[in-house]
Amino acid sequence: MAKCIYDLDGPDDLPENPELVEFLCAEPDKPSPEVQDPLEVIDLGTEKDPRPIQISGLLETNDRAKIICLLQEFRDCFVWHYIEMPGLDSTLVEHRMPIKEGYKPVMQAPRRISKEIEEKVK
Repeated sequence: MAKCIYDLDGPDDLPENPELVEFLCAEPDKPSPEVQDPLEVIDLGTEKDPRPIQISGLLETNDRAKIICLLQEFRDCFVWHYIEMPGLDSTLVEHRMPIKEGYKPVMQAPRRISKEIEEKVK
């Protein structure tokens, strides 16, 4: 929940900054403007082994070129596949279902969750 940082008694108490006044008087149900930069996908790999990475689409040409050079120089610091992460325990990403021989698999009934949680999940 948002915390009020201004205690206003009336219109005379409004701050001088018009942007702040607009923000303070905005309707709470009004959708907020988009805050995420558009992303541009850059491929650091080859056609056979693509290595996509995303950078901001709002970068200036000079900054964009510098960032791409930096990412290409240090591309060995990034991984795209689990195989490229030596030393990690494979049980972290492997899923096993212990099935005994001679038994027929049975589908379990779906687990029920409370309506409050169900609404949040949707």
